[in-house]
Amino acid sequence: MKLNFFWNVWDNYDDVLLGSEIIYNLNKEAKTLHELKIYSQGGYKPPKIPDYFKYVTNHFDVKIDENNRLIKFHDKYKGVLRVMNGIKQAYEVSLRDNADFVIITNADSWVLDIFKLTKILEQKKVLNSAVSLRVGINSGLEINYGSYVPFFDDHFMILNLNLCKQFKVFEYQNPNAFNSIFFNYGGIHYMLGVLMDERVPRGLFNIYSDMRNCINHFGEKSGFSLLPWQYDPDHSLLHANCYQEPYLHNLRGAILKLNNFDRFKNCRKYCKKYNNSKNIIKKNKTVFFRRGIVDFINYSIHYYPLHIYHTLLKNFKYKKYLKQKKYLLKRESSEIDNYNLYEKVLPLSISSRNKHI
Repeated sequence: MKLNFFWNVWDNYDDVLLGSEIIYNLNKEAKTLHELKIYSQGGYKPPKIPDYFKYVTNHFDVKIDENNRLIKFHDKYKGVLRVMNGIKQAYEVSLRDNADFVIITNADSWVLDIFKLTKILEQKKVLNSAVSLRVGINSGLEINYGSYVPFFDDHFMILNLNLCKQFKVFEYQNPNAFNSIFFNYGGIHYMLGVLMDERVPRGLFNIYSDMRNCINHFGEKSGFSLLPWQYDPDHSLLHANCYQEPYLHNLRGAILKLNNFDRFKNCRKYCKKYNNSKNIIKKNKTVFFRRGIVDFINYSIHYYPLHIYHTLLKNFKYKKYLKQKKYLLKRESSEIDNYNLYEKVLPLSISSRNKHI
């Protein structure tokens, strides 16, 4: 299997160096992939970091339309447009490389287990789909009129090159997704969903994870919440927003050391620099911060009243009604099925809280 791995990077090239060193050496040791090529792309020239191009085959500039209306709305959309344009560019480069798959993610998102990654790529649904993504479930009892609102994650996106080419998924100039209606509300995650709906033929899009088992920096189930920290234990995928939340460096250093990645040169330097394990718990091959008393009180105040309210709604209002509705309409599922999947996942506002609160 020939895999290209693309990192979309803002200017945090140190993250790319560490992430590329890990996946490069893991594959070198395990030899699970026949060929692995690593690339980075973004809007800045990469700095002269030692060993950077030892693992990264090449770096590409991602061009955008500086006059796009999104940029006029907010400068942050330069990054959004680079991610969107970067997806197409990664496809085109990988097609020239004659790769089988390309995985596209962001600089601060790393693969920690090459065997689990290979198993994802060998899944029948991934092999038979043009695009495979992680799509979270955004459910709620108060708006219970459908299944769920999907959250399209731009991390660890998988493109099946042959099927994308066969069905011309990325043969476009200006897709409607770039001019989507609710871009202000959903940002890149909404635009990505619109792009998939517009360009991927029915039956060729695959959701390989709903992220229900992902945990945050406190070891709590956080679902699709990416910030500030998300670890996917099912697939050993890590997203750590250390660039904007520096206190996460020690936590990331701890998970690298736990996985014995300090056997790699640059990871070893990183682990030595960020080696404060105080208040960090190691459990089930992952790490998380120990919750303080103040945080526990704040957490309890914000979480338990809402959780109790939803539990009462589900059991005394919706459950009986939906059971009757399912029977009468001969439906295979009800509106609360997806809510049940995410019932133990914390609300976004709680799971993404800062550890100092």
